[in-house]
Amino acid sequence: MKLGELLKKTEASGVYLLDETIPASEVEYVARDLDFTFFHLPGSRIRSKKDFLREVAEILHFPDYFGHNWDALADCMTDITSGEENGRVILFDRFDLFAENSPAEFATAMEIFGESALFLSRQGTGYFVLLQGKSSAAPELPKVQN
Repeated sequence: MKLGELLKKTEASGVYLLDETIPASEVEYVARDLDFTFFHLPGSRIRSKKDFLREVAEILHFPDYFGHNWDALADCMTDITSGEENGRVILFDRFDLFAENSPAEFATAMEIFGESALFLSRQGTGYFVLLQGKSSAAPELPKVQN
């Protein structure tokens, strides 16, 4: 499926593998063109649960009271703020570094992303997490092409 087509389908909210040839700038352009809030999660800085929670909290502008644990992540992931009415697109590049270094923690993070997307799609809000990196680290996910 193509990125623009995917983002038009709120009911398709979820976690996807993004073709590595699609640059972040293009993802951002398509997302913003469709009135989504775009976030770029730099996987080059993430190899552990601690790294992941720190980066997500910073990139998504979580409140100061964020507890830096999985329950707090689940709570904050579905807190859509004003200006994000159409939803979010999160590009998580180099995700494979986290997946390979901390597979159990990566699986938990993806479960939370998926549950957040399902919750928000049921409320009519789009929520797309696009993983970009070695597809062998998450081969079961649907793919998004250019």
